[in-house]
Amino acid sequence: MNNIIKLDNEFKRIKKLGWVKSVTKGSAGVGMTFEYLIGKEFDNKGLPDYDGIELKARRCYTKSLVNLFNANPNSKEKVSKYLVNNYGYPDYMYKSCNVLSAEVDTLEKRKAGINYSFILKVFRKSKRISLWIYGKDGYIVDGTTVYWTFDYLKNKLESKLKLLAVAVASRKFIDDIEYFHYFTISYYQLKNFNFFIDLIERGIISICIKISVYRRGDKIGTMDDKGISFRIKYEDLDKLFTRIRIEKDTYEN
Repeated sequence: MNNIIKLDNEFKRIKKLGWVKSVTKGSAGVGMTFEYLIGKEFDNKGLPDYDGIELKARRCYTKSLVNLFNANPNSKEKVSKYLVNNYGYPDYMYKSCNVLSAEVDTLEKRKAGINYSFILKVFRKSKRISLWIYGKDGYIVDGTTVYWTFDYLKNKLESKLKLLAVAVASRKFIDDIEYFHYFTISYYQLKNFNFFIDLIERGIISICIKISVYRRGDKIGTMDDKGISFRIKYEDLDKLFTRIRIEKDTYEN
């Protein structure tokens, strides 16, 4: 609890700063700016951001989902290349490079690319979650290559998200530059892995596959693999976590 109190005091300091300039352009700005103000350096280590607490930040009133964690499948294949080469489609600008974007859950087949549909399947007996791929004729093309074992996902979830803090910010633009005012923060404690699997089965947790192309820099025109992330709606966080109350929440809908 001391780490949450420490973070809460840091947040109060950030809140008093008022409007702060985003450290980068684009959707990642709200999170990266918050981490910068906290004093955390950007990394992809898969560990909590701040003294055992995973940090998330979002713009108020956004409908974007909360990324819980990234998890490359257990498959021996290089999954991103396998998916984009077999089921992707040419980028509109760099025709020689395939791209693929899909939001997938267990409720129904979701269109992915031009000729394919994806759906998640949970197999409790074998303790794995598999990505099933269907062709445009409705027949299954692959249901074995891309999968995650329960043990692997449990380790990802519990090493990253035992404690979670979500900061919410207002935003405005000045001369086409985005500014944020972080005005409230909420704290959560993970329930257990069984809730996670149950929420996947119910379609409340989904996965996002995003393989695009670098538009600038040294890697321009090559594959930009964002990985596969497990995601949930902000309003559904209470289904996976228990809310930790420190003081009256200042966020108003």
